[in-house]
Amino acid sequence: MKTLEKFKERVRRLKLETHALYLAARDPRTPWYAKWLVGGVVAYAISPIDLIPDFIPVLGYLDDLVLVPLGIAVAVKLVPQEVLVECRARAQEIAANGKPVSRIAAAVIIGIWGLLAALCFFIGSALADAPLPPPAAHRVVSPNGKFAAISDPGTGTQGVELATGKPLWKIPGWFRSLYISDDGEHLAVGYGGLNLLALDADDSVEMIGFWNHGRKVKSVPLRAIVPDRSILRRTVSHYAWGSIGGIDAGNRLVVTRVDGRVFRFNMDNGEAE
Repeated sequence: MKTLEKFKERVRRLKLETHALYLAARDPRTPWYAKWLVGGVVAYAISPIDLIPDFIPVLGYLDDLVLVPLGIAVAVKLVPQEVLVECRARAQEIAANGKPVSRIAAAVIIGIWGLLAALCFFIGSALADAPLPPPAAHRVVSPNGKFAAISDPGTGTQGVELATGKPLWKIPGWFRSLYISDDGEHLAVGYGGLNLLALDADDSVEMIGFWNHGRKVKSVPLRAIVPDRSILRRTVSHYAWGSIGGIDAGNRLVVTRVDGRVFRFNMDNGEAE
């Protein structure tokens, strides 16, 4: 908290200097090229909306602590010294009355956020619907690094002890999404389409299968995670349902639904906790 308070204090000082530059930009003694630069820096700095919102911890003050100071440092060099001294004094005198607000700059920042959001949505949707790579042999390692699950289109899926190469169990079929627990005996198999569902996917489609020493112990259908299909988010040609994050320290498989709700399934029995 103390560090954050220091950041905020630094920001307050920068805003005071910015106000002085705002006044300098309106002074006829300031050269035209300095006014252009000062105007741009000040318009952004005193905008009521930041490019990186302040409510984001630390990062919210990144623009105030890096971008604005850099612009101010350059602008100060271009303003005549006598003008800067006078404007700093005036800024301190009227500080109690609030700061000027650039509504044009606010509109620009809103526009930038809107464009970024639209671009991210478009790119994210397009990439999300890209075809999955063809089946290929791969392996995943347990969180403790002692065991691995190896899935091969030609030979099926098996668990092995990494130190010795000893086989532990085997199940038929190849799986794209695998998670093996720290005991090497329990396996979770995720939905083959990863984070995307076909538009006509049935509510009974298996999203996660839980296995114990090569024997299936639990099947989690779509309806258990998404009871209402309105929760799903439409992409270009599919529905995004969520994602599987992996196994946590409590030996639970962590699943995050597309609306942000988090589910945790016990790796031993597949039950939701």
